[in-house]
Amino acid sequence: MAMIPCPECKKSVSEFAESCPKCGVTLTAEMVEKQKKDTLETMILTGGMSGAAVLFFGLVLAFNGDDDDRTPTRQTYTPRSVSSAPRTALGTPSYSRQKHYEDAKEFVLRDGRAAVRKGLMTKREFEDYTGVEY
Repeated sequence: MAMIPCPECKKSVSEFAESCPKCGVTLTAEMVEKQKKDTLETMILTGGMSGAAVLFFGLVLAFNGDDDDRTPTRQTYTPRSVSSAPRTALGTPSYSRQKHYEDAKEFVLRDGRAAVRKGLMTKREFEDYTGVEY
């Protein structure tokens, strides 16, 4: 059972009703067919416009120039500072120069391997930088 607008008061009326319950106008078969045709045309026009709007906004969203989908730029690797060794009250390293050198080398190797695992440095770059095979 389709509902059509009354030709006089525009209230929804069943297509099988003999008259409008609100204003009392008698509905003829021609009036019902005309209202059904007008309603169908309005629905098609509204649906077409809605579809075009959805397509337009979809394209705008797809091509809005946002750079979120770019591949991230490669980060550079910076080893830890050698000066991170413990210091005395005078500001000098608290242990021998040799121990300081060994600790610094250990930091560089450990951080370099971590950089290779994270993709910040290639194995070849690690080997060239440290002189140690990965």
